[in-house]
Amino acid sequence: MNKTDREEKPNRTNPDAGAGEGRVIYPIVAKAAAEASSIPFVGTLVGALADLYKERTARLRDAMHREQEERLAKFYLQVLNGDAAMDEEVARAMLDDADFHSLVKACVADIEAEKTEAYATMARSIASGLVEKDWRRHFILALRDLAAEEIQILRRAYIAKHHDLIPQQGSSIDDGHFLKLDAAPGTRKAIALANLGAKGFVHGGKLAPAGEQFTKACWRPTQLTPSAISSRSWSGHNIAIISYELDGPSVVAFAMLLERELRKAGAKSNTVALTRDNAQHVRLFSTMAIFLSGATTSHLQVNLPQLVELSRKIPMLVVEMEGQSSGGIEGLSVFGQVRQRGRTDAEVISEICGQIIEHSKVMTRTRG
Repeated sequence: MNKTDREEKPNRTNPDAGAGEGRVIYPIVAKAAAEASSIPFVGTLVGALADLYKERTARLRDAMHREQEERLAKFYLQVLNGDAAMDEEVARAMLDDADFHSLVKACVADIEAEKTEAYATMARSIASGLVEKDWRRHFILALRDLAAEEIQILRRAYIAKHHDLIPQQGSSIDDGHFLKLDAAPGTRKAIALANLGAKGFVHGGKLAPAGEQFTKACWRPTQLTPSAISSRSWSGHNIAIISYELDGPSVVAFAMLLERELRKAGAKSNTVALTRDNAQHVRLFSTMAIFLSGATTSHLQVNLPQLVELSRKIPMLVVEMEGQSSGGIEGLSVFGQVRQRGRTDAEVISEICGQIIEHSKVMTRTRG
């Protein structure tokens, strides 16, 4: 068979492979050869690459040692410098405890350096007796297995459960807001919630007792507050904005703007025309009232007894709207009065909020 009759075979090499691509491939080959005892290093090229591989391995080992030392230093610093000073006897007992050694090993081996503080706080919690003995090993293993993101979910859920957080919209949120399974299967949130459920920390979309204890063990008290997660909680005040002119666009617009500003101050509010039918409900669920005084209408006159009675039960502020007077309602018991008198809505509302905040301080001191 001559040359022309022979079947040409395809060239399986890449003639365009450059030096850069080779630098990536050769160390991989050298590493594989180094780990396979049946394939000895031969030739000058492979021997040089083996030396390079050993050099890089040594560098990696040194880097890992430095990272472990830095993590241990941070760990001990966090252990010894918590929110409260640690008793010397407690510290000595902790340093000799088997659970403490397990925590140190888990901390150093963990791929997430951001969990170091959680390990340190767990060590303090165990040493201080805040974690029951039967739960210690489970909590240590759970901290090792859970991702930093999953521990953060527990933290937010705990804060939402123990504080009345202000959401972007609506009245309030609880722990179920962060633990609700509203994600598709296989997504990060779905996997995270499944992991938390498997550890016994979440049940039925709510924070389980074990989850609360674990979260308290991983986070310092100052880290379990609304401000720690850049959030705010309601002040505890629910203010009734009362008007008998809610069919007027200007009054409605003023009331809506006032509600938004009160929300910024941490106060819940709702606008209502007080009547005999809803007077008891308003009195039970309101801590203060703002009466937008307008024209003396028959609607006002009919419901004036309820308004006067409410002012005697809860603190009331009267706002005299533009062009109106408070004549005919002198029987109201009020802690302050604001008059519009040609000012903008924003200026009037600013004064209203100021008086509300100041009076809330008076109420707090009185209760104290």
